Amino acid sequence: LLSLTRIGKTASLVDSMANMTHRELTDMLLKLGESVLVLLMSTHFIACLWFALGDLPGDDPTWVKVSEVSERPLLYQYATSFHWALTQFTPASMEVLPVNTWERLFTVVVDLCGLIGFSTFVSTLTTRMTQLRSFNKVRMGQHKALKNYLHENMISLETSDRILNFVQSNKNKLRPRTSADGIELLQDIPMSLRRQLDFEV
Repeated sequence: LLSLTRIGKTASLVDSMANMTHRELTDMLLKLGESVLVLLMSTHFIACLWFALGDLPGDDPTWVKVSEVSERPLLYQYATSFHWALTQFTPASMEVLPVNTWERLFTVVVDLCGLIGFSTFVSTLTTRMTQLRSFNKVRMGQHKALKNYLHENMISLETSDRILNFVQSNKNKLRPRTSADGIELLQDIPMSLRRQLDFEV
């Protein structure tokens, strides 16, 4: 009877562990990746505008003419422009500087936008990393609780290994499905649409 009770408690603990999924972790990583992608695309766009501004025809001096970038390979031109754009979001510096009025105005606008945009990016990045640490801390705490439970109740090594391996390999498969009753938005849809949803589910 005692063994059956232990098995029942262990099964309950296993179910609790199995409910932890990678959905939250995946969502956080996707949002983090989205923030990085937005920053890179913004930097690329600004770099292209910066080079186009410096490559305008005419006799006026431009950063492209002064730095003689136009005589370099295309990859170097893009890398220089991207480097300049990146320095507008960070405390870093480089040798390329605006040399005419339009370039100076463009730099001021980019700096103002970068001040706001980069601060927002850093704040978002910090939030995502904090959420990721919290998620990992919860998972590690649950694994530790399970191991302590198995050890304190003197569960055999073979059974403990089977339980731990089962939790590790089936934590996503045993996740309970989301119930429609817990989604308030579904309570407002028309009954005909609700019946169609229930039929397809």
